[in-house]
Amino acid sequence: MAAPTVLDLNHFWVDSGPRAWAQRRVELRTLDALAGHPRGGRVLELGCGRRGNGLRLALDRLQATSVHGVELSPDSAAAARRAVRDPRVTVEAGDARDLGPSHDGYDVVLAFHVLHHTERWRTVVAEAARVLKPGGLLLSAEMTADLVDSSLLRTFSHHPDDGDRPTPATLAAAARDAGMQVVGQRTRFLGAWTAMVAVRP
Repeated sequence: MAAPTVLDLNHFWVDSGPRAWAQRRVELRTLDALAGHPRGGRVLELGCGRRGNGLRLALDRLQATSVHGVELSPDSAAAARRAVRDPRVTVEAGDARDLGPSHDGYDVVLAFHVLHHTERWRTVVAEAARVLKPGGLLLSAEMTADLVDSSLLRTFSHHPDDGDRPTPATLAAAARDAGMQVVGQRTRFLGAWTAMVAVRP
């Protein structure tokens, strides 16, 4: 049984300045190196949050020609649209577990810490594989079950209680089960964080 959440501080961290710094200076840098420094093309970010940090990184660091964000919360999707006013960026409220037929042909799908917040996270990985064009890349950075399911983190950070949080091994297996090839993975902080790049053949 998961430890109870006494005070949920997720909303303070997810869209915070320190989180944006870590995303830019550590996570995307690691993913970019694992992926071989891809540039340009159409990018989809899953769970873009209120500040749209990943949307900006796709433009600035990946030099995307267009970026689309999908965010489960309509309020957060609207906030992201206001935060990132760029004609190359669109954001919609939607569920990453069911992206629908209108999404396809992406060069890159970005997933920054969205899977461990999601029930049936393997469905999100399968959807990412489906909407990538051949040769397209899934770039995923995740806190793993070792941290997400720890009593200390759950005391101050609520996550689904379905008992299935990603681990480095299960994340890679989910990508392979979805028909992708894992081209690089790096795990740090005693197994608490993993970055993975997978390609759709």
